[in-house]
Amino acid sequence: MMGTFVWQWPQITWAVWACVVVLVAVAMDGEPKTGKFNGTAALIALFVSATLLYFGGFFTEVRP
Repeated sequence: MMGTFVWQWPQITWAVWACVVVLVAVAMDGEPKTGKFNGTAALIALFVSATLLYFGGFFTEVRP
């Protein structure tokens, strides 16, 4: 058991930034390829980074 989720400014900033990146990638996923936008890849990257951050203790309470 890792503990409870703690949402302070670093976690909120990460969550907002992750949502923006995924929304932009998904919105541009059907567009003609003028860049490297892929909604599926953005969702997979978000899942991998969220998993690593969770198991690394980023979302848990820090106790002295």
